[in-house]
Amino acid sequence: MPSVLIGIPQHGNSLSTATMRSVHSAVIGSRANVGYQAMGLSLLARNFSSLWVSAYKRGADYFILHHSDLGVESPYPGISWVDLLIDRMRLLNAAVISVASPIKSQFGHFSSGLLLKANNPYTLRRTTARELLHLPTEFISRVDLCRLYDVHPVSAGAMLINTGLMIIDLRRFPWAKIRWPGFNIVDSIQWSLNDVPCSYTIPEDWNFSQWLYEHHFPYYMTKELILDHHGGKTYYNQGLWGDLHDDTPVQPSIEEWRGMVV
Repeated sequence: MPSVLIGIPQHGNSLSTATMRSVHSAVIGSRANVGYQAMGLSLLARNFSSLWVSAYKRGADYFILHHSDLGVESPYPGISWVDLLIDRMRLLNAAVISVASPIKSQFGHFSSGLLLKANNPYTLRRTTARELLHLPTEFISRVDLCRLYDVHPVSAGAMLINTGLMIIDLRRFPWAKIRWPGFNIVDSIQWSLNDVPCSYTIPEDWNFSQWLYEHHFPYYMTKELILDHHGGKTYYNQGLWGDLHDDTPVQPSIEEWRGMVV
């Protein structure tokens, strides 16, 4: 029986009803030995890393990071969402699987995507709810996103996945030997060629994605599980809604900013 720790990072010591529903169903409905730990820290990445370390030290087989403002459920009656994720991990021999999660806006943009050019953080293309329709249900790979955006896999960079609902294999991959540096958010100010400052952020999930890609860990995204993200209203990873494409300039153009590695 595999052991699983669900880590729930909190800010403000509150859990949504959807999160409580998810964790309750996981504990009582899974064939795995499921435990959970909630931790409240204002430092987001530190909170994520602390929960990961806790799961690793406990000897858990799997760590599930579950944000406190979302809920998840299995699309199949009688099958736990935790068991479904574990089955997919084993089938793919994956290190990580992330459940596709929408950003809290009406535009249908998701916190996942692809770097269209290798080693160029300014070429991010995020997926949308409508684009997910054209991607596989059970698991989505980097090659699938390259095909969707008509980019050759050799020239493209990492597939970027989200930490909102993510399962990580802690035992079958030598994390300690490779010395994973943990979740890390990089905030900075970049200066244009005309000396105009702009704030710039590489969030912890995209940093983690690039680390997985650079170290050749197999990782995937899935839209199979039903996920709801709460913030004023509820945003689902199912259905057709929002924009056809995400053309938002998430980061400033690399041609206009100095000091970046192309």
